[in-house]
This record gives sequence, structure tokens and C-alpha cells, in this order.
Amino acid sequence: MENDMDYTERAYTTSEIATMLDIAVPTVRKYAQSLERAEYVFLKGKGKGKHQARLFIDNDVMALRYLKQLRDNSNITVDEAVSIVISKFGKGAIQTIRHNDTAEIKPYDERYSELKELIHKQNDLIKGLTERLDKQQEYIDRSIKQRDKNLLDSVNELLESKKQIATVEENKSFWSRLFKR
Repeated sequence: MENDMDYTERAYTTSEIATMLDIAVPTVRKYAQSLERAEYVFLKGKGKGKHQARLFIDNDVMALRYLKQLRDNSNITVDEAVSIVISKFGKGAIQTIRHNDTAEIKPYDERYSELKELIHKQNDLIKGLTERLDKQQEYIDRSIKQRDKNLLDSVNELLESKKQIATVEENKSFWSRLFKR
């Protein structure tokens, strides 16, 4: 009968909570374990015994956020903060969650993994393209330097040729004047 409950509140995983609260996954687990020792109850997903994954509902998110704020803004211990949180939020979820709610999370995890893999592939592709562009730029730079060198050599040869022609012309006119031809 528990599975027939109409329960529509969104349930979050430990990693989603860590992202939402900007804390590490082990810290979320530590806080949740401390709350459970104080008899706070979290929803559990599929699994058996101790291996059931915790699922966090909005009230749990608020409780964990408040616990984080207490720890960040004061010098109290985790256990003292847990006592304050329980006095403010109560002992947590008393409902159960339908098994198909946890099944809905799995496709998102698979999609997340697929997207993560796609991002890694794209990063590798971008890295390869960047390397190719760097090599291409080096080739272009070498080609331009070689072209400039060849052009400068050609200009120098042309100037040298003009000097030689001018010298020959000058010598011709000298000899022409000398022999009056």
C-alpha cells in the first residue's frame, strides 16, 4: 500500500544536493549521517538494508542548507548544529517514496554521463584543432619569413645589377669622351 501513495514532491540525490549547496558529496553524507544519528529520517530509494540511497526532499534541502549555514557562520560542532536543525525542522520525512520515482532518476544519471562523455570528446577535438592551428600558424610564419628573405635577396640583386649597369654606362661615356666617338 505504501507504494500506492500519491507522492509528487521532487526527490534529490546526494550529488544533486552537493551541487545545490556547493559542498562536497562526503560532507553531505556526513551531515546526513549526523542527522540520522539524531533520529532524523530521510527517504530511501531502491536497495536493501544499509545500501539504500538517501533521497532528499525540499524540507531536507532546507534542513541541510540551515545546517551548512550554522557551521559556516559559527564555531559550533556538527552535533550542536544538528540539534538546532532538528528543533527547527523536526525529525524529517515520515513518508515513503514510490520506487518509480527512483527509476526516474536513473535516466538523468545516464544522460548526465553521456553529456559528460560528449564534453570530454569535444574538449579532445578542440585540443586537436588548436594544435593543428598552431602548426598551421607556424608554417605560415615560416613561409612569410622565407618569402620576405627571397624578396629582399631579389631586391638586393636588382640593386647590385643596376649599380653594375650604371658603372658600365659611366665607363662607356668616359671612353667615348676620351676617344670622341
